[in-house]
Amino acid sequence: MYRKTLLEKYFFLFVFLIFFVSIPKILYGYFYDIVYLETSGYYSLLRGFTIVFIAGTFYVTSLSPNSLHPYGYSKYAKMGQFLVALGIGIISLLLIGHSIIGKYSYHKVPFVDISGYIIVLLSAMFFLLLVHSMKKIQFPLQEDKKYNKSNNIREEVALTIITLIGLIGIEHGYFFIDIVLSIFFFSFLVKEILSLIWESSIFLSDRFSLDEKQICNLVNSIEGASECHNVRAHGTDSDLYVDLHVRMDPKIKIIQTKPIVEQIESSLKASYSSVRDVTVHIEPKKKKGDFI
Repeated sequence: MYRKTLLEKYFFLFVFLIFFVSIPKILYGYFYDIVYLETSGYYSLLRGFTIVFIAGTFYVTSLSPNSLHPYGYSKYAKMGQFLVALGIGIISLLLIGHSIIGKYSYHKVPFVDISGYIIVLLSAMFFLLLVHSMKKIQFPLQEDKKYNKSNNIREEVALTIITLIGLIGIEHGYFFIDIVLSIFFFSFLVKEILSLIWESSIFLSDRFSLDEKQICNLVNSIEGASECHNVRAHGTDSDLYVDLHVRMDPKIKIIQTKPIVEQIESSLKASYSSVRDVTVHIEPKKKKGDFI
């Protein structure tokens, strides 16, 4: 509950930082005819919302009445991520295309002044502040590959240096740099859009799975359990929910199955770090002559 309150407290700060990271670059690139800076702004916008949506996943799942298994609620956050990626993707591609056509139809020459350098440096500072602020939440999904503080910082520093070099080159008359960096940032933008859409689609369609044979070999090695089958997994590659059926000897009483089930759960979680919850369905072992 404390983390949920923190997220509510910082949410508007996060959104504020996202817009300060991206919107100034988009506007400067548009009005000063620097296409690569405009493309970089859309890429920053998408990256910022991606980070916030990972935190948003924790907030949405915290609304679930079942705090131990909020899988269904996490689909709301993934659907939101999918729609945002799709929306930003369509809008940015259309506007970038319009800028490129307008620039080369009317032979517009890019222009750089001191405000361009200030905008780039401030946007980098705001992005680093955003990543740092997210640490305060300490939400369960912080191990998600999309949220990695050191990777985000290194990437932002590298992109900022590239952006500044581009501005210096354009200011000194090397206008071809705008074309080269436009392609560079455009490829990053398209890759990120497709990655988010694909990742969300996989999650929403429950395509993540575990090797049933390996799972059953592990379960069958536990004393008292045998004939593991119907293994199903859903969720993300870093947050999986697993349910499976296990047959046991009919002589074993229900109360005696509890430690066996607990051992199955702990063994699966120890062997697969991505497994968050395990549901074991107990069935009596088949007798000879049974067809079912």
